[in-house]
Amino acid sequence: MRTPHRTLLGLATALAVGLALHAAHAWAAPADRLAAALDRALADPALKGAQVGALVVEVRSGRVRFARQPDTRFVPASTLKLVTAAAALLRLGPEYAWLTPILGDGALEDGVLAGDLYVRGSGDPSLVAEQVFRLAATVRAAGVTRVEGRVVADGSLFPPEGEPSGWALYDGPEAYRPIIGAASFNFNAVEVTVQPGAAGSPPVVTLEPLTSYIRVDNRATTGPAGTPYALAVGAALSDPADPDSTVLLVSGTLPEDAPARRVVRRVEGPARYLATAVRDALVGVGVDVRGGIGEGPTPGSAVPLAVHRSRALGAVLADMGKFSNNFMAEMVLRTLGVEATGGPAGSAAGLAVLRDVLREAGADPAEAVLVDGSGLSRLNLLSPSDLVAVLLAMERRFDSRAEFAAGFGLLGVDGTVQRRYADSPAARRVRAKTGSLNGVRTLAGYAEGPRGELLAFVLFANNLLAPIDRVAAAERRFVEALTGSAR
Repeated sequence: MRTPHRTLLGLATALAVGLALHAAHAWAAPADRLAAALDRALADPALKGAQVGALVVEVRSGRVRFARQPDTRFVPASTLKLVTAAAALLRLGPEYAWLTPILGDGALEDGVLAGDLYVRGSGDPSLVAEQVFRLAATVRAAGVTRVEGRVVADGSLFPPEGEPSGWALYDGPEAYRPIIGAASFNFNAVEVTVQPGAAGSPPVVTLEPLTSYIRVDNRATTGPAGTPYALAVGAALSDPADPDSTVLLVSGTLPEDAPARRVVRRVEGPARYLATAVRDALVGVGVDVRGGIGEGPTPGSAVPLAVHRSRALGAVLADMGKFSNNFMAEMVLRTLGVEATGGPAGSAAGLAVLRDVLREAGADPAEAVLVDGSGLSRLNLLSPSDLVAVLLAMERRFDSRAEFAAGFGLLGVDGTVQRRYADSPAARRVRAKTGSLNGVRTLAGYAEGPRGELLAFVLFANNLLAPIDRVAAAERRFVEALTGSAR
């Protein structure tokens, strides 16, 4: 385990020598008023018996204002996405974009493509129905009116690999445990809306996006008003009887007076999900597609017909951070690996880039455990000092600090910190990224201190047993003490 002295040297690597000396002196200085207020906040009974670590550093001077177990390793949950975002901005640049081409393999004469149409997955984490429709319209504008073959999705840029270690703990159908592939569509998820019908009849189930890839097996029943609510909506799982589709099971009961229920579920077979979306879009714009769908590598003989350019990386990362999107984080992680190696790559190559970025920020990657890019795995381990080092390093990067900050929620205004702090006196004075797993609560970002100074802070709490509302109240007291606005 690192000593406080080693932590300061790690942070000082990214600071001027004079500031590092000032920071080292501040570490040993008596606790100031801010530190006392933060100590009181962390004395909350909801945190009793939990493992709590925190570090607060003035960005401009490097002065450490508060430290509690700054070098102890904790499960960071989704605050790990900050490391992924920093690595992406530093290695790829805010302007980076993913290019997803459609190519034809076969002669194109009189509008007829005598072969298959390929969509080559680039790892775009933001490809949704609107972009796919535009791609299809571009193919039609290029003169293609009929495709004799199939629509094939190529996901070979990300080699097949199992789920990250620790993900198997989450065995539900929710989309926060995504399936990753270079050829993906709509976050490899679908929104399912279930509305009650008349008593005794099945409820009405609708999908967004509407897709022929998912067959709904509706076994649910609408009960009379007052019937106990017992509705279950599964993931879209591969159909053993048809490899080109999935089955989403809806079962149980809901009362006829219940409001519509909306849930987001993950979808298996991402490449075929994308191929189906492209095929459906082509048909929608008037292209006659004679074949079905498939997945496989794009032949070298295929000719480009259309290409979609994603939004800039900076905009993608803003969504990834504010909405804590695990799918986007894992796609970005693998993209880092692809760009670092110059060819197909999986998560291991991306994690190597994250470790390099930690090292460059002044942290010791050998003392961190990185398993994924999203923070979903409980096997990830990071210290408060590691993450503060990244926050300080990014604040000094004029070329990317604005895009980095855009991924934080503005307290009480947007992102994952909108509702929980809407009425807080600290609202609009903190930009923060949240993290949450069972027994884990984390928060990291930047705050306006009591005297208007810019503070970088990390708060990690693991092994929590208290009810979540009591833990949230303790976290709120910490944040309000951080800004000098505690009541």
